[in-house]
Amino acid sequence: MQPDSTFLDNIPGMDILEYVLQRNIQINVNKKTVKTGKLLLFKRVHYYIHLSILNSKNCIENYEIPIPFGVEFYPENGLVYFDYRIITISKKQQEISKKLKSFRDCAVQSTSNFYDKILEIVITE
Repeated sequence: MQPDSTFLDNIPGMDILEYVLQRNIQINVNKKTVKTGKLLLFKRVHYYIHLSILNSKNCIENYEIPIPFGVEFYPENGLVYFDYRIITISKKQQEISKKLKSFRDCAVQSTSNFYDKILEIVITE
């Protein structure tokens, strides 16, 4: 019996990254720019998407982002939003959202920079 790979074959945002491939981009989290350059390559590795970006100094930088819970794409504006908000994964059900947020309150280790945020990819060319 083969495992069901429907989810693994249908990762949110992968088709949009193909559209963005070989374009100049700016990646923002919480209105702060974290990476800029040309998206050369991307690949999925377990629960992350690895991006290879050519920066302005002609050096390749690798950047790793978690697979998003939701994706919004606005090609006319050159914008992509990767949604990591709790409300998105809980499908706007308040009770589930509260339980998920309570995990952060009792977490001993630091949480991800993407926790309950939206990552914005701006196509700059």
